[in-house]
Amino acid sequence: MGASCCQPAATTASELDVYPNIAAKAKEEADASAAEAAEATGADIVRRFARIQNLASRPELNGKPVEIKLYDQEKDKYQVGLENDNAWKLLARDKLEVFGEHRLRSGSKVRVVDSETVSVGSLRGKVGFVTFFDGDKYSVKLQSGESKRLKSACLELLGDVI
Repeated sequence: MGASCCQPAATTASELDVYPNIAAKAKEEADASAAEAAEATGADIVRRFARIQNLASRPELNGKPVEIKLYDQEKDKYQVGLENDNAWKLLARDKLEVFGEHRLRSGSKVRVVDSETVSVGSLRGKVGFVTFFDGDKYSVKLQSGESKRLKSACLELLGDVI
């Protein structure tokens, strides 16, 4: 008896091996396209932290950490803010040394936790939002209203809500 028209054709082991690779390749290409689109619009580094570099007009600002607030596509510059300074500055991308791939951005909701090397004591379990990063520690505004400077290892990411 031959195969009926309603029965699926037999699938070989080599065909099964190919399909997961195709799906993985499609996801990889989609992720790469999204990253290229973000980079093309300048959105790739918004809400991240950086350090000002090579600024000839205001050399006293070189080395200062900033938060990248938004990208002005018309001017092809980033609006940045220094910690505790309400005056924003517009800077070109080459004037910003973006801190490495840190998992927390401005507005990230976090919980304070003990790390392998640091006990946070009475701060343990408190929740707040990241407001700044200076290249070493994050400034976190706790729900209680107090601000604390903490290492990344002491912060558990709860989500990006802002």
